[in-house]
Amino acid sequence: MKRYTLKFTLQDSTLSSDELREAVEEVLLRLHPRITYKIRQVKAGGSGQMMAEIAVDGKRDLLESAFRAQEWKVPVRLESMGWGWMTNDGSKISTEPGSSLFELDPLAAVRPMEGNGEFQLNKKPGRLRYMIMIISTMGMVFLLIANGVHSHSLILQIAYIIGFSVWLFSLNEMPLDVRVYAEKVIFTNEGLAVKYWLRKQPARLAWEEIWGLEYTEPVCVVFKSGGKNRVLLSERFGCKEQKVVLKTIVERAGLYFVEGNFRNLLYRRYDSK
Repeated sequence: MKRYTLKFTLQDSTLSSDELREAVEEVLLRLHPRITYKIRQVKAGGSGQMMAEIAVDGKRDLLESAFRAQEWKVPVRLESMGWGWMTNDGSKISTEPGSSLFELDPLAAVRPMEGNGEFQLNKKPGRLRYMIMIISTMGMVFLLIANGVHSHSLILQIAYIIGFSVWLFSLNEMPLDVRVYAEKVIFTNEGLAVKYWLRKQPARLAWEEIWGLEYTEPVCVVFKSGGKNRVLLSERFGCKEQKVVLKTIVERAGLYFVEGNFRNLLYRRYDSK
């Protein structure tokens, strides 16, 4: 389930969090019957405001439309709906009914890097593995052509089956797209820089232009205004501080955990679409 936070302006200071919780749940109950939800907490969010932290497995557009169209029976006005929860999970396991480890931010207990610095992402053995994979890909093309020319050769057919199995396993283990491979990532107070294999100059991203991050082992996608940057980021390929790198990007860009686990993560800035 994806996390969202609703921000309300109170029109009556005597309104209790339980009353607002019931009003929010009324909207959620009217959604599609197959949509499941969870209300984490409803609490004060500042002077004359309240926040409701929810998790829903439905589409955001459907959810936001329902809340925008709601005629509230309690004295509140919905100001905004955004990604994530404003309060940190910390390292504690939730004791609420129906909660699970998969609902916690996997990076909550990870400490981000302080100050400026850099991390090595893919060391020299990674280049060798990539070259071997390219050569094996060319070998597969050669075997495919040879099987077409000598279609009755049993030896070629067996070689192709064995070679294809090994190649497919290697492809699953190591991405073929050379554009995701980078030597290092550099952190400064102003932003993030990624030194790719095929670029002379690092790709630079200012913290304020980063609005999202998705991580699907082993590739990390950082979304920015007008585009995105993909980079291979995994302990299996030489980045021993994988979690620290991810946590530092999340913290400095002001992103909130939306859903996922250690192999699949989704973070967004609260006000991003």
